[in-house]
Amino acid sequence: MRPVDTDETSDLLEWRPLLILNKTRLGPAFVDSIVSRSPKLMGSKGGKKLPLELWYMIIRFSITNNEKDEYALVRPNHVSTNDDHGEELVCSKYKRWQAFNTLTDYNSVNEYTYFLSHPDRKSSTSNPFGDPRRREFGPPVKIPTALFASEIKCLHVRLTVPDVIRYLEEDRYIKMAEGEGKLAADAVNTEASNEAPIKQKWNRSPIYNATILGLCSFAAPGLWGAMNSLGAGGAQKPYLVNTGNALTFCLMIISCWFTSGIVKYVGIKGALVIGTIGFAPYSAGLYLNNRYSVEWLVIFGAACCGVSAGIFWAAEAAIAIGYPEPRNRGRMVAYWLSFTRLGQILGGAINLGLNADRNEAGKVSYKVYLIFIALQSLGPFVAFLLNKPSQVQRADGKKVDMSILDHPWKEFKATTRTFLKKEFLLLIFWIGQGVYSESVFFTYIALWFSVRARALGSFTSGIVAVIAGNLLGVWLDQNHIALKKRARWAYATIMTLQGGWWIWLTINVTKFNRQGPIYDWSDPGFGAAFGVFVFLVTGFQLNYNFAFFIIGQLSSSPQETVRLSALLRGTESAWQALSYGLNALPIMATVGSTYLNFGLWAVAIVPAWFVVRQLGTDVTQNSDTDETVVAESEKA
Repeated sequence: MRPVDTDETSDLLEWRPLLILNKTRLGPAFVDSIVSRSPKLMGSKGGKKLPLELWYMIIRFSITNNEKDEYALVRPNHVSTNDDHGEELVCSKYKRWQAFNTLTDYNSVNEYTYFLSHPDRKSSTSNPFGDPRRREFGPPVKIPTALFASEIKCLHVRLTVPDVIRYLEEDRYIKMAEGEGKLAADAVNTEASNEAPIKQKWNRSPIYNATILGLCSFAAPGLWGAMNSLGAGGAQKPYLVNTGNALTFCLMIISCWFTSGIVKYVGIKGALVIGTIGFAPYSAGLYLNNRYSVEWLVIFGAACCGVSAGIFWAAEAAIAIGYPEPRNRGRMVAYWLSFTRLGQILGGAINLGLNADRNEAGKVSYKVYLIFIALQSLGPFVAFLLNKPSQVQRADGKKVDMSILDHPWKEFKATTRTFLKKEFLLLIFWIGQGVYSESVFFTYIALWFSVRARALGSFTSGIVAVIAGNLLGVWLDQNHIALKKRARWAYATIMTLQGGWWIWLTINVTKFNRQGPIYDWSDPGFGAAFGVFVFLVTGFQLNYNFAFFIIGQLSSSPQETVRLSALLRGTESAWQALSYGLNALPIMATVGSTYLNFGLWAVAIVPAWFVVRQLGTDVTQNSDTDETVVAESEKA
């Protein structure tokens, strides 16, 4: 379980989960909140003030000199306003329930855990809290919401069966299926047993799963990116392919949004498998268009890709964030993203070998597509090698849980609420400036460079992007440095570099639009024209890596990770649908989108900074990230 957050009142009223109230600490927490909010008003009737140090001594004494804290099981009902205490959360106090310490198997433990979050939900299993119409409650409990900001925590959410046994039931023994009496905390305490360090099996470790995920990313979006890194999917003109890509990303918006509901039925692994299926038809469409000038399959393949890719994007992001230990998340994300660029590197190498003697504009050899189609067809089979969350063995012993329990419609509404949170809304333009650029630099290299120069760009930019992305991952995992400093320095560096590269590209496209050159690597001025493409691909990789870092910090639960990942990828898809759609227009492809993306970069700086500057400043932020000690030392 964890303490209730300061801004969580509305969520508690909507979902109404069961909470554990520490009645003993309720009073000290109230005093602490008053002292913290109004230290200058703390005085006696005679006008003499009591030093704050003495107030804090009194508070500490009151919470450390009790033989045993008293707890109650409560459920939020509504909010009322009190003239003295301000806003109060009014809760019902449960008097009776079926004992949790009599459970006989682990399936029952899981079912009871579910009822702690959904006490009114109908189920084939006996509800431990009985018929909602016949429940007995004690007097209502009123808890000032100001107490949630106190350092003394008295109200806790996200309960487990061991929490109820430990704090609310006196009998500490449980009868297991084999008939042996065991201490309840040892038998079902997932907090204790799941967090003990364990010896990992290589095929259950986070690095194994990151490798499998990376191979899936290589076979699916990696090779998709490889074709686009050739410029317009290897076509001579970018407009049809940009139209198809716009359709792909439009459909991805929808499929991303529903991914958390899909995960409920097929699991996160099943979602990944489904997500790999639609990429091969897209490559087949490009092949037929390249060789036989068939256009319809480009659009149909793009539609197939859009439906499955949205699921894939959301699932792979949730896996990349949720599977590794928090202290290794930056490096694991960078490692996984490297495979995506590996597809681009391989595609560029193959194409460079086949087209090294073509120093003119044109389309890529159709043989390249046959190799891509074969590799992408392997994607679903590779995805089956991924571990289910329950099979993953972290070095810290914590179990991975990415299950979705709610009905898909409720998941859809929960995802929508997450989207409307201030922290995510402030990131929308920042996400846009990062991903809109993909169609900009791929169209740029298709318009102004020879076939072999495009292949060279695909190859070299992928290598540089992988190196830069992994360096960023190493920096983000420097846990001896305060989270606040890591986040702010990374953000400032990325945005400064992006600004410089947009100035460079703006100068280039303005000149090229007037002169209409086609650059080959043997031409004068090739370096100035080509270098910005490599750096923009690198910037795209850095923005991607940092976006997953931010999402990992904002998430408060595994389920929230799935939703935030889906929203991140859905928002990316919306921006990329817009960018590829606009780049189907010649004027936008040549200069317009560059100017627009430059403007997006400028608009995004301040709103995103409001989110980044909060990372690492709250000791309660994301208890799953091992950052609290660093944050506390930063405050001290």
